[in-house]
Amino acid sequence: MRPALPNWMIVDTNLTHECPLGSWRDAPDDAVLLAYANGDEEAARVLSLRLVPRVLAQATRYAGRPSRSRRCGTRGHDELWEIAADWRQGEAQVSTWLYRVVANLCTDRLRKRRGVSLDQIAEPTDPQMSATAQMQETSRLTALANALAQLPDRQA
Repeated sequence: MRPALPNWMIVDTNLTHECPLGSWRDAPDDAVLLAYANGDEEAARVLSLRLVPRVLAQATRYAGRPSRSRRCGTRGHDELWEIAADWRQGEAQVSTWLYRVVANLCTDRLRKRRGVSLDQIAEPTDPQMSATAQMQETSRLTALANALAQLPDRQA
């Protein structure tokens, strides 16, 4: 069972107004992530406000259903918080990394949903006779017709 999200991580994705981002308004995502790693809760709120709506939209495109997309988006966001302390600035953008993680999570979820692999499914049976069986049947019927044609009229 997952622990409840802290209040600062709960984001209203239906916001239609600009949320105050405080001193982090113009800071790049990786700087905000490192501030979160150093214990700044406002930085986590700001990063969530920036990334969660776009990540959820991406996950919905991949997963199809909102319930699945929320799970993938939340897990991706959780992974971002887990690697925050180890983030290496300049190697990748935070948003790009998070989008890739969420895409992989959605793909994994879709693969698991498929159930059985093609190797586990039995080959469908063809209701028609095989080519050899058809040739044998034609040959048998031809031989029977020839034998009947050679019978005297009184036996036919």
